[in-house]
Amino acid sequence: MRKVQNQTHLEGVLYQHKLQLKVSGENSKNPGTQFINGTLDLATDDAMTNIVTVHFSYVTPTYSGSGKPNATFNALQNIINGVTCNVVDHGVDRAAKLRIDS
Repeated sequence: MRKVQNQTHLEGVLYQHKLQLKVSGENSKNPGTQFINGTLDLATDDAMTNIVTVHFSYVTPTYSGSGKPNATFNALQNIINGVTCNVVDHGVDRAAKLRIDS
């Protein structure tokens, strides 16, 4: 029997994003929790014509089980704050190169 692996590996330049920092509501499982959700677009070719959209639904500052810091949250927060540059806002020369594995 063959095992199926559900994984992705993307590399490219950060083209643009629609990420938002939010706080969960009072009726949620974890009220008052900061989280990031939204999308980022990755240009996977030099011509900037092949754009892959990656969706993040609920990325918190720490992992729920262990409480350890979540590096993905910090990386996405840097994108939101403009620390990590993208093509649309800063030009291709300043845009960050990213690798996303799932």
